[in-house]
Amino acid sequence: MKKLLFIFCLSLLLFNCQNDDDNQENSIVPEETCEMQFDDLGLTEAHAIVIPEQHENPSAINDNTPWKARYSENIVELSYERGYSPESHGNVIFVFKKINNCIKFDYRYEVVMGGITPSINRVYEYFTEHDFIIQEYIPDEKLVGRLIGEYDGEIHNIDFWIDFTTDDFFIEEVPDYISFQNCLGSQLPMNIDINNDGVDDFKFTRDEQFLEDPAFPEIIPILRNIIVFEADNNNTILAGTYNLDLPVFTENLDQSGRDEDYVIWYTDFIHESIYPYKQFNFWTRGYTNEPYNLSTLTNIHYAIKMMVNGEPHYGYINFSILGNDCEIIIHETYLNPTPNEHIIIE
Repeated sequence: MKKLLFIFCLSLLLFNCQNDDDNQENSIVPEETCEMQFDDLGLTEAHAIVIPEQHENPSAINDNTPWKARYSENIVELSYERGYSPESHGNVIFVFKKINNCIKFDYRYEVVMGGITPSINRVYEYFTEHDFIIQEYIPDEKLVGRLIGEYDGEIHNIDFWIDFTTDDFFIEEVPDYISFQNCLGSQLPMNIDINNDGVDDFKFTRDEQFLEDPAFPEIIPILRNIIVFEADNNNTILAGTYNLDLPVFTENLDQSGRDEDYVIWYTDFIHESIYPYKQFNFWTRGYTNEPYNLSTLTNIHYAIKMMVNGEPHYGYINFSILGNDCEIIIHETYLNPTPNEHIIIE
């Protein structure tokens, strides 16, 4: 009996060891392969300038457009500027992986900007297969080669000559990123009682929009959150002003009242990984010519009208929005105690 028990325990031990070995083997992630194809392509330093005819839309590339490059410990990025329409332009970026002393092409993405003061409004991502032929590669010093890819049914050779400098080195740092929901979103709605009577008169809320186009899966989806200033209980927003260089007369605004006003937008590029696309997240003051990285609105005044005991009273609210600091600060509220008497904000 003891002999049988010993054999059973020994078998069980061997079985567990075999399972551990199997699990260990199954858990090993195979190292990514990297093979380089070298050839003398006859490229010269003249190919440090983008050749428009080699790209899918030659008319979108200006003459003498230079190749730009940067590198980190893990990747190399080559890029150039191009136009997309009379109102928009952007950058085409080719990303290469560095695997030990080997380099291989990975994918391409494009960042499109538009508007009077350019704001990033689209990011495209492409995983099109490319043949990659290298004429010369010295890690972190030189990359000369050709990408061969199909664009709109045509084969294009994309040639480049890059001499790296130490200034081209960058560290792949994920931008300081706090989701809107964990930032300002967690503070909304924010109710405001202008005349301290225990009734909410106005409030800050948010409007969330998820933007994607199934017809163009290469466009990175966008999550857009808009901070909205809203009127409650038949009150009215007359106007918002972002500077007080000129006085604001409520009498001039009485016929232009509205129930809500969009104050500031936050655009978040949604993707499986938060790098590189979240570096393009931005705040903006809507679709105006404000700078696209407008993360702070300070000393804003909104003229308002409230019905008290059936009669109109005029006033204002003064506030700031500190987007990256996750704060909405209400500095002052005022309501004229005299009904039907307009005010001047200055």
